Amino acid sequence: MVQAVRVLREEGLDFTVRGGGHNPAGNSVRDGAVVVDLSGLRRMTFDDERQTVRVEGGCVWGEVDRATADLGRVVPAGMVSHTGVAGLTLGGGTGYLTRQLGTTSDNLLEAEVVLADGSVVRASHDSHPNLFWALRGAGHNFGAVTAFTFRLNVLEVPVLVRQSIFDASSRTKVLAFFRGWAPSQPRRLITYLNVLRIPPHWHWIPAEHRGESAINVTSVFYGDKEEGERVSEAIHAVAPAIWTSSRAMRHVELQHACDDDWRWGVKHYWKPSFLSGIPDDAIDKVVQWCDQAPATYEQARSLISPQPINQFEINYRGGALGDADPNGSAYSDRVSPYNMNIQAIWTHAEVESEIVAWARGFSEALAPYWSGAYTNFMSDAGTAREAERIFGPEKFAKLAAVKREYDPQNVFAGALDLASP
Repeated sequence: MVQAVRVLREEGLDFTVRGGGHNPAGNSVRDGAVVVDLSGLRRMTFDDERQTVRVEGGCVWGEVDRATADLGRVVPAGMVSHTGVAGLTLGGGTGYLTRQLGTTSDNLLEAEVVLADGSVVRASHDSHPNLFWALRGAGHNFGAVTAFTFRLNVLEVPVLVRQSIFDASSRTKVLAFFRGWAPSQPRRLITYLNVLRIPPHWHWIPAEHRGESAINVTSVFYGDKEEGERVSEAIHAVAPAIWTSSRAMRHVELQHACDDDWRWGVKHYWKPSFLSGIPDDAIDKVVQWCDQAPATYEQARSLISPQPINQFEINYRGGALGDADPNGSAYSDRVSPYNMNIQAIWTHAEVESEIVAWARGFSEALAPYWSGAYTNFMSDAGTAREAERIFGPEKFAKLAAVKREYDPQNVFAGALDLASP
């Protein structure tokens, strides 16, 4: 990587860095730029005494999950095994374990970074602390991270995954119940709601509901099956379900359960945001805009977030996410209770403009409730003004200062503009 940066800069060539290549916006590839592919950097090194693992920047999370599972350990990551370690971590990194163990970047102890001048630094709380602060949440902007050292956490309990699908008439009731129920739930439980239209090929759903609007509820509980059923029962019993599923598995199995649905070749346009709340008028807007979603479907089925379908997804945050100092890293918002994502998904180019317009309009309708955003889900390159909205004025100012110190010529131009005055 060092030689690549030096040669490309000497030749005056624009370049991007590709780790896992999973990002839905495709930020690791840019027209007219050379792609520096880190996929050859795949080594992992475990330190039993320190209970850490050093992971090179070309690894994907499935490799880490499988290796740590054999040890009864885990690094909290995302929800798909072919997600790149680098991209997920540098954007913060959220998934099933966030409420228990914090973000992926909260578990990062050190990062090996190749800077724009070709030099190599190791950033941590004790070395280059401002760079380390910035890497954890806005890290796609300062250099190429070629290795990550993570804390290993003990995880030996099974996972109970329950799924219930309710018809269109129950959407408002389910969302309103979730709003009052979710804040009191234990950290070992995370629950996802998806408002969508049931694809006609979902043969396991009664025929009269296929093609109709619905809401999907998925709860993920770490621990004893009976306890998980008791803790999650209320959200699954809030209305008569048209379909249910319950199964126990290991965490490493869950980490691979959605892989096909997030396969390469499917086009994505996402509009994410953290939400300060979901009052009644916001729920009404969610139902209204989901009813307007273009009816495009692709063949896939997921345990957690049924894909690829145009939909609205929301989950309650809290837990360990809020334990950390909100200003202790660049991660944009630890306070807002909800994480939502509007997902527009297609494979045929002729429907792209309609689907993207729907997602943008939907997002604007929810703008009064915005509060920051999860940058890994962003599909649009953000202006400096957008970056300031996401991170807030104080964090944005600090990020811009770190950018000027470590990459003043904006060699590593991320999805968000941190280089403009």
